[in-house]
Amino acid sequence: MVSRKMFIGMATCLTSLVVPFQLAWAADQVQVTADNLNIRSGPGTNYSIVTSVSQPAKLTVVSKQNSWTKVKLPNGKDGWVINTHVKDVPSVKYVKSTADQLNIRKEPNTTSQIVQVINKNGTYQELKKQGDWTQLKLSDKTMGWANTKFLQSTAAPATPQQKPAVPEPKPNTNTTTKPDTTSKPTTVTPPTTGSIASQNPPANSLGTVNIATTTSVYIEPNSNAMLLGQLSSGDQVYKYAESNGWVQILYNGYIGWIVNPSPAETSQDQPPGIQTLPGYPESTLPATVTVNGDNVNIRSQANMESQVVSKVNKGTVLTVVSKSNDWYQITLPNGATGWVAGWLVNKPSTPSDIYVDPNETANHNNSGALIPAQTGFNIKIKTSNTNLRIAPDINAQVVGTVQPGEVYPVVKTEGEWYQIRLKDNSTAYIASWVVEKDSPEFKNLPPLTGNEARGKIVVVDAGHGGTQNGASGSTYGSKEKELNLAIAQLLQQKLEAAGAQVIMTRAGDQTLSLQSRVDVAVQNNADLFISVHHNTHSNSATNGTIMFYYEKGKSQDFAKLTQIEMVNTTQLKDLNARFGDFHVIRENPKPSLLAEIGFISNPEEEAKLRQPQLQESAAEGLFRGILRYFQVYPQ
Repeated sequence: MVSRKMFIGMATCLTSLVVPFQLAWAADQVQVTADNLNIRSGPGTNYSIVTSVSQPAKLTVVSKQNSWTKVKLPNGKDGWVINTHVKDVPSVKYVKSTADQLNIRKEPNTTSQIVQVINKNGTYQELKKQGDWTQLKLSDKTMGWANTKFLQSTAAPATPQQKPAVPEPKPNTNTTTKPDTTSKPTTVTPPTTGSIASQNPPANSLGTVNIATTTSVYIEPNSNAMLLGQLSSGDQVYKYAESNGWVQILYNGYIGWIVNPSPAETSQDQPPGIQTLPGYPESTLPATVTVNGDNVNIRSQANMESQVVSKVNKGTVLTVVSKSNDWYQITLPNGATGWVAGWLVNKPSTPSDIYVDPNETANHNNSGALIPAQTGFNIKIKTSNTNLRIAPDINAQVVGTVQPGEVYPVVKTEGEWYQIRLKDNSTAYIASWVVEKDSPEFKNLPPLTGNEARGKIVVVDAGHGGTQNGASGSTYGSKEKELNLAIAQLLQQKLEAAGAQVIMTRAGDQTLSLQSRVDVAVQNNADLFISVHHNTHSNSATNGTIMFYYEKGKSQDFAKLTQIEMVNTTQLKDLNARFGDFHVIRENPKPSLLAEIGFISNPEEEAKLRQPQLQESAAEGLFRGILRYFQVYPQ
């Protein structure tokens, strides 16, 4: 007699499957609402009992007759349940967008925060409707609202009933040999009988799972998905993947998912009222990734078994749409989408994965270069018993806690996390949204008199102009060159009223070379140079203000001082003063900065940046930053 502890699902060889699973069963289901509910061979209590199931199991409906429902059983046979102990499961509806770059918002209105942008090729589960809006499930953790007029009903996304995905081999870090991105996955031949003790685990398994109670198996890692069947107490199965509290297994030859019987212990870093930072529903999801090898496969789904839809070479920048385990769903340069293995790409190493304005790549030594992560500053703890973690992840192990008012130096920035150095010289990670930056070098400065810039020569450079429009607003079509000039002229007025001599690189809509802008500062022996710009980003949720410097010392201090004043006057998100490799500040021997006032790729921020009040506030922030610089460096 075969041991009860056999591997469920290993009995049916995958190659023997003929009819696709999704064609064999209907989608409607009922959920069991009682324990040990009898399943009978016919629609009545006089029929024999064939098995029993317990809540909250879901069973696929075959047909209904009077007060009985015919269901599909895990073993593939049919049975009947009485309707008093089951309830209908609402059918799962799926929709897709009829337009590319459709904004998905946090709330059902046009002024709410954008949480994601979707394209025509995605399929999403419909959750509910409210007026002209439909709530969609974007991922296991993220929901959002779309305008219903841009949606249409579609079939459920196809779930390939294949062997569990075999991970692509990760490159060996101890050798210079490139990984073979075109190799085929190893075929898994599952054992058909026998207990766990007598079987060698498949090469691609992640171990075993012991089933302690009746457990439902679903076609997807989602309790609303179609039910494949059930496991019983005492069963053991191999696991092939894990995702957000779910375990992937093989069940009767099909890929199946069960809730992890031993979910990892989690804890909260976020105090009451603190939410995930806007624009980043998943704190580890980058806006883009860069391919780190040649001939890297882009696949139709997030596994090695799926079709290769394209190949890309080293250095290609791909826009990230979503993430599943170690795979990124990306948009190719031609607009098509696909999946790439996470170990074949590099993530940006910058806070919030912010890019330098891609419309100003001429300012870079290397087009598309990233802003290096900011270091060399301190952070101050804001909340009690704030967790320190072993890695930059909210689910990583907690290694200690810190208290309000404590100050720690930052070693490096990783996404929305800081690695800090502790008093015993060890390091740990802390979430950026539970701390604040500490700038002791600029604390307790005396009040400004307004005369700090008197007699100084300041060059104000309105970025772009003439044939160079710069960035374009994503919602209102704002031209960056016009916004730049508007703020630059307001700044000119403020500086001249304070007694400074102001030289504008352009007073109208002229085309200028980058070097000619620098030459204005050099030829006039300027005391200070400031270039005014507006930013853009592939993720429309990105927002905030940044002051860039190239040289440490006076230029860096100028940027830090101006960043503080800009945030105070505009109330825009503080993205910190940062190093930036721009021509107009890199080639400039004078203390200088390049100001990215805000993101016109963000609809809400673009609307603000078009308003005279915000432009006035931005000019005031730059003006006060200049006064602060001359207060600290009067000579």
